[in-house]
Amino acid sequence: MNSTSPLLGSAHHFLAHSEHPILLIFAVVAIALFVLSKIPGIEHLVKPLVGAVFKAGEAVVALFWSWAVYSGRALFQAHFTFIKHLIFPASAIDPTDSMRREAEKQ
Repeated sequence: MNSTSPLLGSAHHFLAHSEHPILLIFAVVAIALFVLSKIPGIEHLVKPLVGAVFKAGEAVVALFWSWAVYSGRALFQAHFTFIKHLIFPASAIDPTDSMRREAEKQ
């Protein structure tokens, strides 16, 4: 005999077979915080928690954008260097090229 309630069983089934269980958990936590913030007396405990959650979300978004800018910049510089090497001769790019050729002649 199964002692779990049908609600818990269906929630477990949905979480186990969902493509994005993190989003579902986030939605449940967000709804629970919203409901708790409306209860008199508890709202004073929940509001700082909600503020901390939003600060953490802001930090994650800022970190994502800083990595996106860094990656975009690195990708642009790599392509720029590649195109520069395709267009210019080796002597224009590498200042030691002429010295190396002189050493090879001797």
